[in-house]
Amino acid sequence: MDVEKLILRFAEKKMGEILISDPDGKMIYRNHSLDFSDEDWERWVERNLPGGGITEDTDWEILEGDRKGDYRVRSVPITQDGERYVMHHIYDVSDDFDLIRELSAYTKERQQMVVFQREMLEKISGRLSDCLPVILRFLKVDEVVLCVERNNLVETFDMRAENMEIRVRREKPDGQFDIPREEHVQNRYEQNKDYLCYMTEMTVSGKRFAVYLPGEIDDAWDTFPLHFGVIRLYIDNVLLREEIVYKSEHDPLTGIYNKGKYLSMMEHYFPTCERIAIYNMDVNYLKRLNDSLGHEAGDKLLRRAAKSMIPLESDHVSAYRMGGDEFMMVAWDLDEAEAQELKKRWLEELDRLNREEGEFECVVACGLVYGGPGHDLDAMLKEADELMYQDKVAIKRARGDDPDAR
Repeated sequence: MDVEKLILRFAEKKMGEILISDPDGKMIYRNHSLDFSDEDWERWVERNLPGGGITEDTDWEILEGDRKGDYRVRSVPITQDGERYVMHHIYDVSDDFDLIRELSAYTKERQQMVVFQREMLEKISGRLSDCLPVILRFLKVDEVVLCVERNNLVETFDMRAENMEIRVRREKPDGQFDIPREEHVQNRYEQNKDYLCYMTEMTVSGKRFAVYLPGEIDDAWDTFPLHFGVIRLYIDNVLLREEIVYKSEHDPLTGIYNKGKYLSMMEHYFPTCERIAIYNMDVNYLKRLNDSLGHEAGDKLLRRAAKSMIPLESDHVSAYRMGGDEFMMVAWDLDEAEAQELKKRWLEELDRLNREEGEFECVVACGLVYGGPGHDLDAMLKEADELMYQDKVAIKRARGDDPDAR
């Protein structure tokens, strides 16, 4: 074994190439420790060295990428025996530039994540579905589906890039949260389409959610943990805020809106409605039921009264428990015939519940007043209260009861 020769070759490889040329770059000598050809050197000289030759110490780079590697050159003019030469120290920096490229790509990803996080947090005070356009754009997909567990149902938000419209569905649980992350399912949201379970998790408040994306999204998995944390933070906060708002606006016994929500709507929204219908309601015989069967039965009576109104609720109909046995239902943007039809549907629903649930009957008096353009809302409320009382008395008299019986 020629140990000195091995050491010399190792040292040459580590220190890089030593090349001597004339001032114009024409090669005179090289030790061939790097894997580039003489033709490569000539091409590099022609492309990088200044006209007139090298007259002072010069540092330059050769960036060839994957084909030939990346090099850094230190060129130093020297004179020997009256002749001018240039000593070139050439060393391979491919690993350094690969690292720089990786860092640059990582920095770009981090910058994109900062923007993603900022845009998500900017929408955190909005609706749950407000995050969908951000997810759609940053994950570079043509569709995103968000499933959230709510009150024993699954609320599904589906947004497509072609029109940026959101389709909302409420359906019974059907395995939406049972698909492991990164697994594919066929035909879940559209026939003949493959969906990938991008994430499925449970929020801090215990609600399950899942995000589905179409097809393959291999590029997104690299930053998945970062996206995941931001998306989960968004959903956690929106659901928590919605829960706080829900509790502040809803009656805990019946699940419909409370008096506070009614007063807020009466102050800020109902006065702006051109056409509105007021349904003033009162449950009969609550005290008698409480005294005979107990307050648990009385609570069932109140829940049934509210339950009769819930199927009627919509974007222009809302129901409120005002306190005790008093309820209010308000409808807007409808004509008088539609207001009467709404009352008829409510009475039919109440009758159906009484037949199905039995045990005791829920009897509700109602005063309906309709107001068109130019109506006096305060006068309508007073009239609805008077009509409700008249209906209450009429119901009791028809049953042979004392009109003042409770």
